[in-house]
Amino acid sequence: MLGADKHFERTIAVLDKSTSKLVLCAIFEEFSDHEPLARSDRKQIQRLGIDPALRRQFSHAEAIREIRQRVQTVTLEDAANAFVVGLNPERIQWRAGLRAFAIGKNTPAHRLRRSPSHSNSLCQVCGLRDYDGWEPVSAGFYVWSAGTCGDCTELYTAAKTLKWFASAARPLPGADDWDRLQEILHVIDKAPRSSTANQVAQLCRPLLGGDKYNRSYVMDTLGFTGILKCPAQPGNLQQWTDYSERAFGSHKHQEMPPPACRWRRLNGFDAVVFGRVFPSITLPTGLLPKSEE
Repeated sequence: MLGADKHFERTIAVLDKSTSKLVLCAIFEEFSDHEPLARSDRKQIQRLGIDPALRRQFSHAEAIREIRQRVQTVTLEDAANAFVVGLNPERIQWRAGLRAFAIGKNTPAHRLRRSPSHSNSLCQVCGLRDYDGWEPVSAGFYVWSAGTCGDCTELYTAAKTLKWFASAARPLPGADDWDRLQEILHVIDKAPRSSTANQVAQLCRPLLGGDKYNRSYVMDTLGFTGILKCPAQPGNLQQWTDYSERAFGSHKHQEMPPPACRWRRLNGFDAVVFGRVFPSITLPTGLLPKSEE
């Protein structure tokens, strides 16, 4: 039987070769209302080398140790280039590397620090529990289908994503990929200045494809990198912000994690960070914060 890490990587590989409805149903069987898979179907899933029911427990200490190790195995350049490739909705899994790298880059070494008033609360530094469960097949499905490794508290999945990414045969972006990024920047540039990150993401539907969640993941990944200039909180790639201090959104703007949930089009992009992540692309002047135009 394959271990949890191999299940995660195998799921991405299997789905990359075949979008079999049977595979998708098996992954999400417990979350749907359709009839359980027949025994013969389960055997076919097993022949593919994955077990959708597999669960693995991990500790806070294990997650912190691994994310700090894995970010050392990936470069920003490789993650950013793959992200540009992944803007093509047919190659969406390549968006996940930059997201995982940005989320984990500045994770501090620390022990679990609970809130003094809640003994069973999340760690006030990173948002993890003392122990939690991981579903490698489901996590692999989300990398493959949505280009996401979860939000900024899912450090264990981010670590496993970086492990997969470091050893994967990553494609390099071509001219069409860079053109797509430029077109996306143009759409963002022309968006109403009061637009939220999620509203801007939906304006990019013709370019990014997918559903509304997949499109929103692109913008909140730009938030994690710090490209979205948000006064309320820096991007994870620039500076770690403790979980207890993060600028979470409120009401209808809770659909994204911080800092993207607090960004508005009028805040613009951070030109320095953008140049660091995408050095070969010129940022449209309209995306500079007003004071820098």
